[in-house]
Amino acid sequence: MTRAKTLLALAVFAVCLGVVALVVSGGVGRIAPPTATPSASPSPSPVPCVTTLAGAMNDCTVTAANPGAAAESNGCSAAAGGLHEVIYLHGNFHNYLLYLNIDGYIGPGDYIVRQSAAATGLFQVGIREYKTGALWTSTDGTLTVANDERSGRLNVNLAYVGGLVTPPSIRLNVSGRWTCR
Repeated sequence: MTRAKTLLALAVFAVCLGVVALVVSGGVGRIAPPTATPSASPSPSPVPCVTTLAGAMNDCTVTAANPGAAAESNGCSAAAGGLHEVIYLHGNFHNYLLYLNIDGYIGPGDYIVRQSAAATGLFQVGIREYKTGALWTSTDGTLTVANDERSGRLNVNLAYVGGLVTPPSIRLNVSGRWTCR
């Protein structure tokens, strides 16, 4: 056999071996698998609207344990002469502190919320955005304390006090249920 015929036979053998390997491995007629596309990071589960904020902020919240304070920080402190609550609210967009203050508290029932007294700086209802510290205080509305003195309802309008670089131009309304943990 001549050298040219030997090289030609080797080339034909190599090509045949390559074709057989391609067919056996599924390379011929195989559809490429779809490439993985990065998915958006999972969004948190929506929080049910137990307490709703509308106006300057729009959010749905639920009472939750305050991650930055002792477990008793969401406790109730109703006593003769006053009801003073600080309730941590977890929302879809932000977390908040809800302040409920009733000086002269006489027990369960409805309380009319009036504008805060400027001289004392006290307010009946307030809400603070947890991260920025922005504060709104009550102007009018109703606050109901249930018979268990650990829960109730509210529908209160609030005015911005401070804490943001750019003050909002609209007021805030907080409505729904509140509860101590």
